[in-house]
Amino acid sequence: MNLSLLLLMLLLLLLCVLPGSSGHNHHHHHDDHHHNHDHALEDEEAVAEKDDRRLDKMTKQQAQQQEQHYGSQGQYKSFRQWTQSSDFKTTGARCGSHASVDGTAKAKQTYAKWMKQHDCDDETGNCPYMQHLRMGHSFRTIQVYWHSIQKTQGTEGASETVIWDAMDVLNSAFVGTGFQFDLMDITVTNYTPYWEASRQSQDEFDMKAELHRGSCEHLNIYSTGADGLLGWAWFPWDCESSDWYDGVVLNYNTLPGGSAFPYNLGDTLTHEVGHWLGLFHTFEGGCSANGDFISDTPAEAFPDYDCEQNRDSCGDGGRADDVTNFMNYGPDSCMDHFTIGQVGRMHAAVSAYRPKPPRPWPY
Repeated sequence: MNLSLLLLMLLLLLLCVLPGSSGHNHHHHHDDHHHNHDHALEDEEAVAEKDDRRLDKMTKQQAQQQEQHYGSQGQYKSFRQWTQSSDFKTTGARCGSHASVDGTAKAKQTYAKWMKQHDCDDETGNCPYMQHLRMGHSFRTIQVYWHSIQKTQGTEGASETVIWDAMDVLNSAFVGTGFQFDLMDITVTNYTPYWEASRQSQDEFDMKAELHRGSCEHLNIYSTGADGLLGWAWFPWDCESSDWYDGVVLNYNTLPGGSAFPYNLGDTLTHEVGHWLGLFHTFEGGCSANGDFISDTPAEAFPDYDCEQNRDSCGDGGRADDVTNFMNYGPDSCMDHFTIGQVGRMHAAVSAYRPKPPRPWPY
């Protein structure tokens, strides 16, 4: 074999093994086809998953919109509409706390005993002890545990900033009563059944069994959806049988800046804490001689919702209804005081049922 022929054979051999042969290109094309097909499947799955998430979100939004409807027929689309409706007034949704026969008897007994111990005259209102309290001196500091309940998804509910604002409103309202409130801790619980708990329901029972802190002398506040009510509280004498069930349940929409206009400045909490300290509504008992069993709160035939000044609902020509009292049903902007008799009732009830050694006075 001559040299020229040998070189030609080597050249042909090299051409056969160089990259770029038709078989090798086909193999890469086959891999690219599978790779592109895999990407197509991934894209389809991503789109399907995105659609599922969107559908799930729409379903949740629709459910939340349904949950935000109020009234017996769900005819009110916002809490603001609900609190401004006539149905809100007629259904008693303003407050779920009402005096019982047994509670009324206990309130009367403890009040009479306390007034006697402190040389106070209920008829004349002469009571040096309560006058001392009215000067703004702190007599009893109540420790507060606030439980902010949210829906399971962590939506709605009271923020820490709003809770501190509410505590400022509460302490301002109780200046001159001998009570002040010290916030010890805030807990946050995401659980829809607790959020929707109604008064005396199994969910309220479970919520308090899990979250309650301290004893009868400690104020536990649960800010929730409150089942469409503005709130409710358990009276001091209720704590005798189950201290863990004690406390105040409050609709978070009533806190400062909430949507429960005109009850969104924070004084629904003041009102409910008044119950927690032993007060009844000023209109409790109607026009009977005893009324709410406090002599300096005039008897009222029915609650005031509109801050109607100089109203005399009993029509007996006596004193005008105390429409600006914290224990009436007026708007937050209207309510501004407790009477001296109410201050005495609160201290009497607390001394008997929420015992804690008070600071001696004068000091």
